[in-house]
Amino acid sequence: MVAYIVINGKYVALLNQDQGPDLITVEFLEDYPEEGVDIEVLTEALIEAKRILLNG
Repeated sequence: MVAYIVINGKYVALLNQDQGPDLITVEFLEDYPEEGVDIEVLTEALIEAKRILLNG
């Protein structure tokens, strides 16, 4: 199962459970905005994506 992080219409990261349900990894994608992303926005997005993965 995977969850994409989309911020301001750009795919910036992918969370996956390829190595097992208890080991979630993050892969940052090439579409990552050159101007960067606010740390609070990214943190909230990662937490929400993790919640979605863990709850199916």
